[in-house]
Amino acid sequence: MKRRNQKVCLTILAFALALSGNGCFAPPSLSLPKHPEKLFVYEGLPHPFRERVLFEKERSGQENEEIHGHRFYSQKTEAKGRDRERLLRLLRPTGGLSAKRVQTDCGPFHPDFGIAWSAEEDEFFLMICFSCRELALLENAKEKLFNLPGKKRDWEEALAVFQIKKPKKE
Repeated sequence: MKRRNQKVCLTILAFALALSGNGCFAPPSLSLPKHPEKLFVYEGLPHPFRERVLFEKERSGQENEEIHGHRFYSQKTEAKGRDRERLLRLLRPTGGLSAKRVQTDCGPFHPDFGIAWSAEEDEFFLMICFSCRELALLENAKEKLFNLPGKKRDWEEALAVFQIKKPKKE
């Protein structure tokens, strides 16, 4: 009986640690490379469900490509100077990026923007969804979800300079 109570207590403790984000069951965090050689920004097409008519128009009328099941305009823009430094600050928050632990109820993930870089021999692609406040990182063809760090407005302002093709919302 005593042994059974110990197992129950240990199970409850492990579960509590997993939920709290502390201890050995904490979700992984990520620190992005400090100085990627080049940083490219892709614009996502309009939302395929919420902006269906505009999505179909852009998909058939503009050059675009599919990246991990999501549509992006083919034209990528290299982030340089102040824009690059601003993005890098957002991508490297204090404590790293925290893994997504709460399910959102905003529909399927749809990236507004994508950021691509390489570090050593690995290639990375980070997709950003403002409505879900999520980041989806593709690292060597595996996807990991993270919470959008910092303020949503800071991300929107930093990436607004890269909105070249997608029609602006009125």
